[in-house]
Amino acid sequence: MMKLAELIEQNIEELAILDSLDAGKLLSVGKSTDIPGAAELLRYYAGAADKIHGQVLKMSRPLQAYTLMEPIGVVGHIIPWNFPTSLFFTKVSPALAAGCTMVVKPAEQTPLSALYYAHLAKLAGVPDGVLNVVTGFGHTAGAAISHHMDIDMVSFTGSTEVGREIMKAAASSNLKHVSLELGGKSPLIVFDDADVDLASDIALLGFTFNKGEVCAASTRLYVQEGIYDEFEKKLVEKAKALLIGDPFDPQVRYGPQVDKVQFEKILSYIEHGKREGATLLTGGKPIGDKGYYIQPTIFTNVKENMMMVKDEIFGPVVGLMKFKSVEEAIERANESKYGLAAGIMTKDLNVANTVSRSVRAGSVWINCYFGIDNDCPFGGYKMSGFGKDFGLDALHKLKGISSTIHARSTQSQTPPQNLVNDMSAMFNLFSSQFNSSTGDPTTLTIFNSLKSMYSTTTPQSSQTHMSQGSPTHSHHLAAQPDMPTSLPSQSQHHPLAASTTTIALSTALLLHVRLIWIITTFVITACSASFSISMDNGGTDITAATATVDITAPATASSSIQ
Repeated sequence: MMKLAELIEQNIEELAILDSLDAGKLLSVGKSTDIPGAAELLRYYAGAADKIHGQVLKMSRPLQAYTLMEPIGVVGHIIPWNFPTSLFFTKVSPALAAGCTMVVKPAEQTPLSALYYAHLAKLAGVPDGVLNVVTGFGHTAGAAISHHMDIDMVSFTGSTEVGREIMKAAASSNLKHVSLELGGKSPLIVFDDADVDLASDIALLGFTFNKGEVCAASTRLYVQEGIYDEFEKKLVEKAKALLIGDPFDPQVRYGPQVDKVQFEKILSYIEHGKREGATLLTGGKPIGDKGYYIQPTIFTNVKENMMMVKDEIFGPVVGLMKFKSVEEAIERANESKYGLAAGIMTKDLNVANTVSRSVRAGSVWINCYFGIDNDCPFGGYKMSGFGKDFGLDALHKLKGISSTIHARSTQSQTPPQNLVNDMSAMFNLFSSQFNSSTGDPTTLTIFNSLKSMYSTTTPQSSQTHMSQGSPTHSHHLAAQPDMPTSLPSQSQHHPLAASTTTIALSTALLLHVRLIWIITTFVITACSASFSISMDNGGTDITAATATVDITAPATASSSIQ
């Protein structure tokens, strides 16, 4: 994934040109945002690949259990035409990190960059068969992916109508998992205390960015009555001043619509708005006769029951509406059948928090718009779909959780023999040292007791087996010694394990208040003895007896007395 990110950055110019040719996207935006953002997203998920994992579970019955997070399987990604690069890697990056094989179908209008990315993936070392790009129309290639019995999940971004068909196909085939990021009709709410210049700039961006071909575009514009007239004037002036034209021109703000079908659909909504009684403030017409360019279009005197307010147009068209109170703004914002995104413009943090918690939207922007980060989940409510892109949520939906449960051994566990030998040798040494240095009978009793415990302990091995047959109607899993499969005993997993009695008694003794005094006395005595021996031998260094206990490698632990 890191290598693929490098290759993308090395080919920014070519990739941005492909998206501009295919979708009419601004070359400047592709080079500065879309293509670099794809590389960043790959690196993000490369780092996130090991951040979700299973758990060891605490069971209420005599069982042990853990969960595993495993790839969900083969994923079919169906991508729209409005952001060919960004949405390609929004789908592909987490799937690669999750360990999924995938089939990617780009929109029939914009296949070029997807094919180029498949080529770069091969150069980056992605194994053959992991990332497969299939071009074609939705009713053929898309339908084949949605109905295929060997595809475990479909992740789709696009219209609500197509999302419905994908859900039907998933249900009628193999009940595959589905993630849908669908349409939107997002509100932008501007309160009286907002900075009018900033608010009008953000409102203009909200419905004209990428020529309005954005699922989260703010195409329902609610402005509080105190600043409505001033806001309307500024917005119309700024819309008229937008430079629209060749997407390869760095001065242009937006280019042509993606194709003739979308071009004619937008114009039909504009005409329908006029017939329904909305007032056209500016725009509403094609620009020239060469290319599918449409003027930024602003309507006023619009109502929630108008088609242009209810439906997702997917073009540079906005309806401007007036409101009085916070409560009214919330109520009207929530009247839409969609719930993808919303925006709030205010200086009052309390109002911003109240509205953001009350508006039913997957993403809410305050005093900004279209701000998306790799770590921030994105997805909607209601008819805007379900399932999140971006962040760890995108990884979670591509993982399946499996539980492993096995019977806990009921046999008494004892420490390994090598540990028994080590501990016995150590207590022999300590007993002799304390006997010679302190002569304290209580001290000797403590260590002799511990020594006796380890000297008389004999290791046992136990094997725990899963019960045969289905555990569906049983309350526990019984040990079956004739089963061929076994699990390691607890002592093999835990080198310091001891019997329950030994652990309890040892802990009680070692936590005795005398322990601190014992250790202190031993250290002082040993140091004094070592110094005395060294002086008596004319400075010759005589090393005192020491015990070495290796508890890091239980299979090869050894003890030595030097």
